[in-house]
Amino acid sequence: MRTLYLITCLGFAAGACSSTQVHYSPQGPAEKICATAGEQMRALVLWKPHWRPDQKEPANREAAAKQGFEDFFRGSKCFSTAQLERTDAGSIAEYLRLAPAAAGNQKYLHITVRELGPVVRMFSSFALVEGGTEVVLDIEVSEAGNTHTEKFTVHWQNGGAWVLKGVKTLSADLSAALTAALAPT
Repeated sequence: MRTLYLITCLGFAAGACSSTQVHYSPQGPAEKICATAGEQMRALVLWKPHWRPDQKEPANREAAAKQGFEDFFRGSKCFSTAQLERTDAGSIAEYLRLAPAAAGNQKYLHITVRELGPVVRMFSSFALVEGGTEVVLDIEVSEAGNTHTEKFTVHWQNGGAWVLKGVKTLSADLSAALTAALAPT
């Protein structure tokens, strides 16, 4: 009995490895969206949540999303200046029609948070339990003076077999998803 317990614990420890996967649809950005080192670039970043109808605790997820956006743009040096606003506008063009004073920026981002939360899958592999967190962002990017916008979706996941995560890491997870989307290596 003691041997079986030891084997189970070792199997759990060996299997509890977390990994990160990032998928873009239809593809990732054509080039890095963030400014290059030393480049001075002002950006307007508009974000909004668009949760599933059955989303649990949307107010808490929105608060985590807001914190994740603030952490990323404060600490990443993605842009020399980034004005972050929560909006209900459906696009950058719609927002600029409503707030033409925001037209003094070089880049415009419209980010819709569609998923931000923990995931648990039972009996999906030999591990019996797979979990982690996932972030799904719809991103629209435009440059000043350019009518073309680049649109893509990033699906960021962190987890694996025997990994169970709660909601405490959601703001950091959103920040990591933004890094993958805006400044891919």
